[in-house]
Amino acid sequence: MKKLFFLLLAIPIASYFISCSDNGSQKKGSAKKGFIDSSNSICDGFDNSDLCISVGGIANFIIPSKQAQIMIGHFDTVYRQDDEYKPISAFDPTYWIDSATIFKIEQFLQSKTKTGDLIYDGIRIYLACEVNPDENNYHNEMYQNKTTIFIFPTTKRSFPTVTSQSTHMDSLVKIPGTNSPYVQENDNASPKIKAFTEFYRKHNIPRSGEWKDSLSKSIWIDQCVISSVAKLLRLKKANLDGVNITMAAYNDNMYYSINKPENLGLLYPNQSTLLIVPTNLDHGKHVPNWDIIDCLYQKLINKKEFFPSALNHGELCPQLCN
Repeated sequence: MKKLFFLLLAIPIASYFISCSDNGSQKKGSAKKGFIDSSNSICDGFDNSDLCISVGGIANFIIPSKQAQIMIGHFDTVYRQDDEYKPISAFDPTYWIDSATIFKIEQFLQSKTKTGDLIYDGIRIYLACEVNPDENNYHNEMYQNKTTIFIFPTTKRSFPTVTSQSTHMDSLVKIPGTNSPYVQENDNASPKIKAFTEFYRKHNIPRSGEWKDSLSKSIWIDQCVISSVAKLLRLKKANLDGVNITMAAYNDNMYYSINKPENLGLLYPNQSTLLIVPTNLDHGKHVPNWDIIDCLYQKLINKKEFFPSALNHGELCPQLCN
């Protein structure tokens, strides 16, 4: 009888601790339980050889989630408020790209010449906005041009003509096989890229003619990073559905710690950039999975040859880059 009593008592106690353990394991902004096979590490299958730490843009993908959240918040503070410190609701902070589009971009970047060399060395992600203001949705707001992004492949430029010109030259072709609104013909994208410069990078207000050079017009990402992102999206147990391209900005501490000659374009404090964050589908929403990013970062710091300075940021383009 005593044994039965203690057995019945143990069941609700065990249930309580299991419930508490589940609730305590949830992080703000992370995927809900059920997306990940908790019996294994969430990024198993992603090997150290996939990390490609020495290429531009890997730090836009593998970054401690706490640092990422600081950069995202800093972008909102600096760039998503108008001259009167009111929110700019037309400036979207995040753009979701489905897995199929990432796979098509990866496939295209693997195109090779007859000698076996890659034709393309990466992608450039441009910020853009609608040419015409949307007065209905953004009535009485200072900025009324809805923002977007566009992606173009790049090739290696051997001899830049000026010091601020990138070694990665735009190949203004549409990456085939995708239905993404962010992969378009240059004729469709170019006017909107130009509009972003006029309406967001320059104070398009009669009383002001100042340029926002710290608001990057584009960010270059190495093809190896795209391949790494694609491999992560293929991990079955992670159940990822795509990535968020999320706007972010370096604060003063980050700027002075990473401002080196190899970081072309990092010319100003508060320089804007972007982060590539994998997502899970949750009730129709694409939820950022920060846990898997932290898992990848842990793989990095567990490598004996890893040093924080080995993480390369994508090439930022505040001025002439393309």
